[in-house]
Amino acid sequence: MLPNTAVVEVRFSDCDPMGHVNNANYLTYFEQGRVEFLRQNHLGWSLPFIIAEAHVRFVAPAQFAEFVYVHVQVVKIGQKSWRFAYRATDESGQRLFAEGWTAQVAFDYTTHKSMAIPEDFRAVLERWLVPSEA
Repeated sequence: MLPNTAVVEVRFSDCDPMGHVNNANYLTYFEQGRVEFLRQNHLGWSLPFIIAEAHVRFVAPAQFAEFVYVHVQVVKIGQKSWRFAYRATDESGQRLFAEGWTAQVAFDYTTHKSMAIPEDFRAVLERWLVPSEA
């Protein structure tokens, strides 16, 4: 399995009446990938942030009891924000269910303002940076 990958088993409650994963659940799967990225890189909740924007492109349906592999990459880093790109696939990586990205903004919950990404956090992001046009 690739680094920065979360494995999600599709629950019955994730599926719609048509028998496949409801589109809204892919943002939750992406969240699982994001949490796994932070965990694997020993970042935990060391930097508070908010999700400022999210985009999902749906490609193929996943169904109940399938395993979805959510791979996360860092594709852009700014002064106060960064972008994660996601690919939700089967185990082989050949069947793409969905792909997308989220923009995270470092956020100070006391002042309710954005803040600069700390250098130690930035260093981890830079280690995984794969520049993209996304």
